[in-house]
Amino acid sequence: RRFASGTAVPQVTLDLAKRFHCSCLDLDKVKVKFDDFDLDKSGYIDHYEFEKMLYQLLKCSSQSDFPKARLQRFWNEADKNGDGQIDFEEFLEWYMKYFGTTYENGPMDAFYASFMPVLQRSNSFGELKSHECCLQSIHVR
Repeated sequence: RRFASGTAVPQVTLDLAKRFHCSCLDLDKVKVKFDDFDLDKSGYIDHYEFEKMLYQLLKCSSQSDFPKARLQRFWNEADKNGDGQIDFEEFLEWYMKYFGTTYENGPMDAFYASFMPVLQRSNSFGELKSHECCLQSIHVR
């Protein structure tokens, strides 16, 4: 495969795109996001950067908008190997799960669907509004 410019697409890119069921273009977009969220340009996202990233992605106006327990749940899920930092492959898997899927009302539907299996199975997220009261009572252990 080749880019429009005629240069070959690296095999690692093709392999990741295939593994995570996305296009090379989508993979490149996620890599740009990863690089933007990697504030210290270490090649990894640390806990501080992850917290800032979530607040930005979820459009939180303050830290109190997002419970610390839920933040920790997402951190534990994203940092698969538990080494205290998230590499690109870990980020790609986590990001595609919550923000890379196309939902009728955008990434927020994917995010909230992760807490509500009935919404994950639904073809129409119109029922999200009827379940909003439930979102207030979701607790992460």
